[in-house]
Amino acid sequence: MQVCIIVATDKEAEIIKGIAGLNLIISGIGSENSKKAVDCAAAKGFTHIISFGTAGGLSPRLKKGDVVIPEQIFGYKEEKAISVDSLWHKQIVALLKNPSFTLNTDCLLSVKDVVLEPAQKKRLYLETGCVCLDMESYFIACACSEKRMSFLSIRAISDTYAMKIPDWLPLCIESCGKFLPYLFIKELIKHPFHIKELICISDGFFKAKKSLRYVISRIYSSFPDRALSR
Repeated sequence: MQVCIIVATDKEAEIIKGIAGLNLIISGIGSENSKKAVDCAAAKGFTHIISFGTAGGLSPRLKKGDVVIPEQIFGYKEEKAISVDSLWHKQIVALLKNPSFTLNTDCLLSVKDVVLEPAQKKRLYLETGCVCLDMESYFIACACSEKRMSFLSIRAISDTYAMKIPDWLPLCIESCGKFLPYLFIKELIKHPFHIKELICISDGFFKAKKSLRYVISRIYSSFPDRALSR
C-alpha cells in the first residue's frame, strides 16, 4: 500500500506542507490535469490515491470547515457514480471518530466549471442530492478505476451553499494550480466592494485548512510508505 495525495492548487498543498513523509502531487485544476496526475502517480508505483483539498458546500447542513469523505463520487451529467474503496474508507473514518469533529460521508459532485452563485448550488443540490462539490475528485476516481488503484476523496468545506464567489476570483488561479497574488491585488483594487465576500471566503479557507490538517494528523501514520514525492 503506497499512498499518494493529489491536490489541485499550491494553496491546498500548503495545508500539509511541512508534514514529513507525505507523498504529494499538485495536479492543477480540472479533469485533464486530474487524469495526468493519476498517470504520474501510477508511474511512480503508487497504489492508493487520495483526492484532497477544499470543496464548496451544496447542502445547507454543511458549515465552513466541515469534512466530507464521500462513499460515492458523481460527475455532473455522468450516468454512473464511482464508489470509493469501502474498506479503506471505513478505516479512515474510524480514525477520525470524535464527538467534537463534524464528518459527513454523503455523495460528492465534481463539475467542470466553477460554481459561483448560491442559486447554482441550490439547483445542483436539488438535482443531484450531493452535499458538496469540487472539480477533480470524479476525474481522479475514473482514472484510478481504469488503473485498478484504490481511491478516496477527503474534502473540507471552504464556501457554504449560501456564499457567493466573485466571478474574477477563479481567474487568479492558473490551470496548473498556482495562485497569482499580483492579479488578485489588481482585481481587488478594481472591485473593492467585494471585500466582504473575500473576508468570508478567507475565513472559510482558514477553517477548511484547520480541519484538513487535523485529518492528516490523524490518518497519515496509517500510511505504510511516507517518503515525500513532489
